[in-house]
Amino acid sequence: MKKILAIFLILCMSLTLFSCGTTEVAVEDPVVPEPVPEVVEDAGLATAAWSNKSGDFVLTVVGAEKFIDSDGDDALRIYYDFTNKTTYTTSLVDEILDEIYSQGGVELEYTFTNYGEGVPEEYNRMLNIRPGVSIRCINELKLQSEEAVSMVCEAPNLDEPILEYEFDLAALPGVPAEGLPMATVAEPEWIASWPSSGTYDEEYHVAITSSEFTEDLDGEKLLRVYIDFTNNSSEADSFGYAIYELRAFQDGVQLEMGQVSSDKKVPESANYYTDVEPGQTISVAAEFELISESPIEIEVHDPWTDGGLGLIVPGK
Repeated sequence: MKKILAIFLILCMSLTLFSCGTTEVAVEDPVVPEPVPEVVEDAGLATAAWSNKSGDFVLTVVGAEKFIDSDGDDALRIYYDFTNKTTYTTSLVDEILDEIYSQGGVELEYTFTNYGEGVPEEYNRMLNIRPGVSIRCINELKLQSEEAVSMVCEAPNLDEPILEYEFDLAALPGVPAEGLPMATVAEPEWIASWPSSGTYDEEYHVAITSSEFTEDLDGEKLLRVYIDFTNNSSEADSFGYAIYELRAFQDGVQLEMGQVSSDKKVPESANYYTDVEPGQTISVAAEFELISESPIEIEVHDPWTDGGLGLIVPGK
């Protein structure tokens, strides 16, 4: 009798286990979400760091995408961030010796988009930035095939490349997930001690006299700056040729020159390259695109000295 009872209990346990197993199999699989396009997160794809006597530079590749260039051809747009950790103002193009992009050993040509179809970072690699500031740049290359694109960057006075990377066109990371955060510079100090007028290059007198806000062709805000230029040299000369560079900075980033509509132009804007005779003075004007509401640093840059002429304009 005990043996029969034991057999009965074993059969009951077996049926119970089988029932439990059947219940687990009957549970529906979880719904798998559709895949989303891959984007670049904060971490870069490749990073280069190099130094000179004044400090360090960092270049980080953060994204890449295919696009159609102005010729209707396939092209590759590469995004990368440049950080200036030196003690002076500089740009990426001034600190990179060469950038070589190739497919199958054949060097690629640079290309561009049609007017108005570009990305905001289009010209950033040529813009100067203050120490401690970063800027997002791009390069645009005309593709020859679907082969991987090799990227090699070289810096001055270095024997080895600072960066080597390969882009798989079938698995590009895409546009960076977020824009590069920009630090606000509410009280710029770089030109705070510079005079707004004085002698420039021993032969000219320059005075940054005033400024005003206006609008560009699209209705965006611009800053217009007025400057008096006196030619004290022995021959006729113009502000545009005599002055190495007039530039403006906001939040530590050089501003691009702006264009105003015909109804907002002023006579002084046409005087930038107008020759004046020795001893004569002319007033010139220039417009700059704004990137924030921070104060703007206007500087008449003198690369052969430690300073120049400057004026800080309150933001608005």
